[in-house]
Amino acid sequence: MQYKLFCLPASGNAVLEEEMNLFIRTHRVVNTQKVFGNSGDRAFWYFCVEYIAEGSPAETPQRSGRNPIDYKDILSDEEFAVFVKLRDLRKRLAHQDGVPVYSVATNEQFAQMVQNRYRTISDLKKISGLGEGKLNKYGTFFLSILSELPNESDSQSDRNDRGHGEPLSRVAENDPRETG
Repeated sequence: MQYKLFCLPASGNAVLEEEMNLFIRTHRVVNTQKVFGNSGDRAFWYFCVEYIAEGSPAETPQRSGRNPIDYKDILSDEEFAVFVKLRDLRKRLAHQDGVPVYSVATNEQFAQMVQNRYRTISDLKKISGLGEGKLNKYGTFFLSILSELPNESDSQSDRNDRGHGEPLSRVAENDPRETG
């Protein structure tokens, strides 16, 4: 834990107030205490800001004994690209709403969305932890990115295509090297 002290004149000082507010906005603040005091004929507000120093062990979230999942290993390249876009969107939405990213959606929920190629709000309702409130607020944003994934049937035909528009099974039937 680190501490930063600020002393602001009770009559106000925009420069000192902005300095303190900037510090609070750019640090992970744990607690703030304020005390009113005076020195002679001048009154002051004293602020003690308790914060976590950047890079300290307390800054990294503690996991509940589970190993982190590397979604790049689990998802296909095309799914992972959409997964990354969903995470970027989540970060922007969380920042915009002033909430932690995990309160918008979790990585596990995003992985489920891309693996199942969800296309509708009804599909998203199947995911545990995504209720009406979240879906009303964020659902259309998620779906706009999920629409970049091809349908499962499109994806399957792509895997069987040698680049000539014919499935591999058909290409093998017409292969001149095959003898009778």
